[in-house]
Amino acid sequence: SVPPLKGHCNVTMMMLLFALLSFFHACEASRDSSAHTILSFDYGWRFHLGDTNKSVTTTTTPAPSNNNCTDLPSVFPVNASGEPYSGLQKANNAHSAEECAAVCCQMGKYQCWIWQFNNTQGCWVGFASSKRQSSGWVGGQRSKVIPPAPPSPPGPPPGSGPTPLPMPNNPDSCAVTYNDSDWPLIDLPHDYIVNQQYDQNTPPDQPGGNPGGAGQSYLPRDVAYYRKHFTLPAAWKDTAVWIRFDGVFRATRVWLNGEVVRDHAAFVGDARGEGGGSGMGGGYTSFSARLDNCSKVNFGGENVLTVYVDPRLGTGWFYEGGGIYRKTYIHSAPKAHFVTDGVHAVSSVDSADIITESVAPALGVRASSATVLVNAEVMNTDSASSQLTLMAELFDASGASVGKVTGNPFTAPGAASASDPSITDTSTLSISVSGTVELWSVARPYLYTLSVSLSNGDMKNISIGMYTTKWTGDNGFFMNEQHIKVRGFCNHESFGGVGMAIPDRVNLFRAQTLRSVGGNGWRMSHNPVTPGLLDVLDRVGVVSMEETRILSADNIGTMNMGAMVKRDRNHPSIVIWSFCNEAGCRSLPGAAMYRNITLQYDKTRPTLANARGFGDQNNSTDVEGFSHSKAEDFDSYNQLNPSRPKFASECCSCSMDRDASAGGTGPFGCSAEQSNASNSRPFMAGTMVWTLFDYYGESHGWPKVSSAYGQIDLAGFFKGSGHWYRNWWFSAIPDTDAGKPVGFNSHSCHVTRTHFGVLTEGTAQLYVNGTLVESQMAQPLSAAFFNSSMPNLSTNNVTIVCVGSDGKPTLPPQQLKSPGNASAIMLSLDAPSVLKGTGEALLLDGHDVALLRAAIVDADGNIVDTATNNITFTVTDGPGIVIASHNGDNACHEPNNGPWHSAFFGLARGIVKVSQVWAGSMTNRQLLNTIDMEHAQISVPTSGSPPTKITVTASSPGLSSATIDIPVSVDESKHSVLAAAEQSVKHGAPQQDWTVNV
Repeated sequence: SVPPLKGHCNVTMMMLLFALLSFFHACEASRDSSAHTILSFDYGWRFHLGDTNKSVTTTTTPAPSNNNCTDLPSVFPVNASGEPYSGLQKANNAHSAEECAAVCCQMGKYQCWIWQFNNTQGCWVGFASSKRQSSGWVGGQRSKVIPPAPPSPPGPPPGSGPTPLPMPNNPDSCAVTYNDSDWPLIDLPHDYIVNQQYDQNTPPDQPGGNPGGAGQSYLPRDVAYYRKHFTLPAAWKDTAVWIRFDGVFRATRVWLNGEVVRDHAAFVGDARGEGGGSGMGGGYTSFSARLDNCSKVNFGGENVLTVYVDPRLGTGWFYEGGGIYRKTYIHSAPKAHFVTDGVHAVSSVDSADIITESVAPALGVRASSATVLVNAEVMNTDSASSQLTLMAELFDASGASVGKVTGNPFTAPGAASASDPSITDTSTLSISVSGTVELWSVARPYLYTLSVSLSNGDMKNISIGMYTTKWTGDNGFFMNEQHIKVRGFCNHESFGGVGMAIPDRVNLFRAQTLRSVGGNGWRMSHNPVTPGLLDVLDRVGVVSMEETRILSADNIGTMNMGAMVKRDRNHPSIVIWSFCNEAGCRSLPGAAMYRNITLQYDKTRPTLANARGFGDQNNSTDVEGFSHSKAEDFDSYNQLNPSRPKFASECCSCSMDRDASAGGTGPFGCSAEQSNASNSRPFMAGTMVWTLFDYYGESHGWPKVSSAYGQIDLAGFFKGSGHWYRNWWFSAIPDTDAGKPVGFNSHSCHVTRTHFGVLTEGTAQLYVNGTLVESQMAQPLSAAFFNSSMPNLSTNNVTIVCVGSDGKPTLPPQQLKSPGNASAIMLSLDAPSVLKGTGEALLLDGHDVALLRAAIVDADGNIVDTATNNITFTVTDGPGIVIASHNGDNACHEPNNGPWHSAFFGLARGIVKVSQVWAGSMTNRQLLNTIDMEHAQISVPTSGSPPTKITVTASSPGLSSATIDIPVSVDESKHSVLAAAEQSVKHGAPQQDWTVNV
């Protein structure tokens, strides 16, 4: 079993391993008791790029361990110089013999017995199996050969553990008295790499042989420090207090008042997982830093939290960013409290109890009964034992209680010491639900709220969905006994302007974009995602595949897999776990280990590896995952394995730029051929297209700095292939299909000025000066173009009429004409926008953002797609700040965090963030002001009246400016991101129309 978190100031490997298993689920804070306070910790951080004290911040001293490494000769008394040994692993972070010995020492005797260094070959550490024929090596060995301690199941082979990346050793900047007044104030989340200047000379490889250059968008990566000055309320002295980090990329050390309280380390390993090392550790997994038991904590006075971040050891060939790029929270809870992610709810529905009342999926699926099983882990940091009772109550979407149960009293034993809290597994509670049970589905993602509490007042609220699933070898995937063809997309975690620090409202926009093109599935490529994205997918009915990238036979990789499953197992949107991606799937021992850890935390979902062609994990996974396979590959595998479920977990790498498809079938043919290869086969459960959105990195060469695989560009503007998917994956799918997203207007054809796009039924007719010159009938899974007949648009009156199979027009006649000269800017909102399913207003919570679309138009309002004018976004009134801009051009090198961008094909994106916190109770806002000693751009008013709008102007020399008001609100129940997501899928909600300004 995995050891529990031992909260203490001395950092140990046990603490590190369990940290990978404890995350904070954002939506659990929605109904907290007064006994457990959760506040944002994102405001008013000091930031410094680069080392702060070169003489003290070393690269030679690894993270602290239980080893005494001050006298290295005594640790390694046996000379291991001369011929090199085989069976060792490379430690890229050591650049001298002394550093190499230090790395081996810090790994401990059960991970490293011998070290060797060569000036040209570098440092090699671990357990040796035999000598090789060579010379020029120096090294050392421990005095007595002790076999490595056998790891706890499902542990790794001896010596296969990755090497910790060295951390700075108590630099001056971690002291309370350090003068950081010249460091700029910033707010989190914060990806500082995306704010650097693009540089063609960025090294192609980073420390550890990990990808840089084009893989990382030609953005240089360097270490950084964050410092936050804050006060801990005196009333919290007798509580458990910790900071929760949803994600920091990558190697991280945390100090409180100069004392190390937490390491969340990255590890040296093969970037593609082929050498046995995971290369993972930190970066995507959440972690906590406990404060209340540290010797230097100051209740009632000033504290300084210092965070060191080293993102250089990224493992992706795609952009991974750097910094505290996800949200942070401060917790104060009773000393006996729920373990983070320690509450697990499992719903059970008998397929015989399912009631299908209508052929309209939007009306939902119901059951006559269901059961919810609840168990929890309780941590006690107090030296005294605690007598507790576990209670659970289930509420439906209206807030009505539908079931309640109270467990038997139990004892949470006292902590063995301040750094050794007790962990107690509670007995399982069972809640029976009878009458009408609403089931979660793609078309109607109904959520219940499970409120779990302890008798001392600690409480968690968790959103759960109830449904049945079935995976078959002949007909794919079923939910609630209804067949679902998964039509999905892969996505990396980046967006134009903000990099990895994607706001929740932007993730809602991304999810609604996916649904607008008929998508119902999302693959997390290739790492655990920010919790807020899963909260959104739960509410809009998108099924997801969550994934770790590398299948590695070591504890760190295994714990990373377990961390993901434990954190996210309560999300109904997740229907399958993925162990790895492509070349990272080659470790067969790792597959068995990943399966064991997954089943330890969740026995309700199948597993998959995106690996067909890279390895065979049949004995450890439940579903066969295919990556970029052909139709004949699916058929031949199915003939040999007819009963095994099959999934095209990655396909269809079709590259294009926005508006580059005029004059030919271009990506339409590629998209049609590749996606249909899997989707047309009944035995394939579904398809995950690579990708929905462009992403930073993987640009394949300067001057391009981002990918072009998406159907939507990096700024969120549609490409031609996006229209193809909208028509064939949405409009052509019948409304009776249980996998079809709801809430959108359906159009059977789409027309653009530069080319005629797609029609799914009927005929498209081209009229020139009132005369019909050409007709094209709809062709299955294809697109139509009028290239040979298209006249000069500037001198002719050209109209396209789409006629349905009944002979009636399916759209008003579309007049095509060349735009005139650029004369003005037109502003509109993609978020918040009822038409886009992204809400009616922003919430004044200090985090919410608006997505502005600026179009350069002629005197008649036509977009001038040749315009490249610089557009500047300015907040002229209200509580807002411009935090980023972009235009979707993958070869654009303009600043991401600036308030201006040149237009690309006539469009530019501005991102405006709310700059005040009005949402939440007055008590919490006052407490937030007490804790935060400094504010950057976010303020927390406690008097007066909240504003109702943010006014933004977009301007460019020589063009008429445009102004727009962004509605803002303090009503979380109506205007939070999650409320907007829920409203967009309700039956009878306003229909979204993504053909407007796409």
